[in-house]
Amino acid sequence: MRDGAKRSGGQQRFALAAGPLPDVLVVDMNDALCGKQTCAAVVGNIIVWRDYHHMTATYALALAPYLAKAAGL
Repeated sequence: MRDGAKRSGGQQRFALAAGPLPDVLVVDMNDALCGKQTCAAVVGNIIVWRDYHHMTATYALALAPYLAKAAGL
């Protein structure tokens, strides 16, 4: 979907912003959303993107267990 998708400094900015907040954890889920070059429209049998910037609720629910694990929940 997004040709030439690259990792931005966004995660670094989030980590810096959250740094002074002891109860905030920044979890990078980019690998679950996009590959090195493109973002897949469908993963397995789940539609990933609702539009250019928003993932579907179904895909978000599919990622929930992975996010919980990454967050230590």
